Amino acid sequence: MVTYNKRVLLILSVLTLIFMGRVFAQLIQLINPIGFLPPFDQWQSGTMAYHWLILSQILILGTQITILKKIHFQTYVFRIYRGKAIYIFGIVYFSMSVLRLLLGGLFLEEHPFWGATIPSVFHIFLSSFFLILGLYEVRNSNKLNTFKV
Repeated sequence: MVTYNKRVLLILSVLTLIFMGRVFAQLIQLINPIGFLPPFDQWQSGTMAYHWLILSQILILGTQITILKKIHFQTYVFRIYRGKAIYIFGIVYFSMSVLRLLLGGLFLEEHPFWGATIPSVFHIFLSSFFLILGLYEVRNSNKLNTFKV
């Protein structure tokens, strides 16, 4: 029996909203800068042109929203191998994001990639989405693949 977990859905939704806020905040700073938000350039490390960054962010948000809708309406199909892949990806992504934040904050603060604090923090939130989704999928896949005789 698949477990519909409202708490997991809530956490994934909050992580999606945080990422969405980051995307909109940078866009606002491009179109009509607001004084209390960091300047446009601080929202990215410069490794990707903004037009490619915003496109990739929109695709990520679209994927997240689709997953949330499917989980909410209980139409998400749980697959063990996909869940494991998402979970392993989440572990690697989360670890690299924390490492980037630590190295950038302690040793490489002047480097454009390593010292980019705002992107590093939001990568931690985004990677957390994948960690939680992967674990949720693995757990529910195991329940589907367990048969009692």
